[in-house]
Amino acid sequence: MEAGDLQLEPIEALYSETEAAAAEALNGKHSRGVEPETGVALAVVAALAGQTAARAALRDDMIRAAARKFGASQRQIADAAGMDRSTVARILRAGTD
Repeated sequence: MEAGDLQLEPIEALYSETEAAAAEALNGKHSRGVEPETGVALAVVAALAGQTAARAALRDDMIRAAARKFGASQRQIADAAGMDRSTVARILRAGTD
């Protein structure tokens, strides 16, 4: 198979119109003044960074719920999350603001 033979599904089949518009906006923002491939790579990095931040916020909310609502210890949470206890303690303190 050669590069020109690659058949991709239309973006509409994989993503909602909102997701596609957001991707196009990121691509436009990061494509200015760089090679097209670089712009696409930067847009992907930006999209993944946004997803990572959203998942970290959800993880932190679940850590607080596990401790406060369900009585899990900081050690139990640290073991489950693959974190050290000081990181769990910081997340718990940050949720009291």
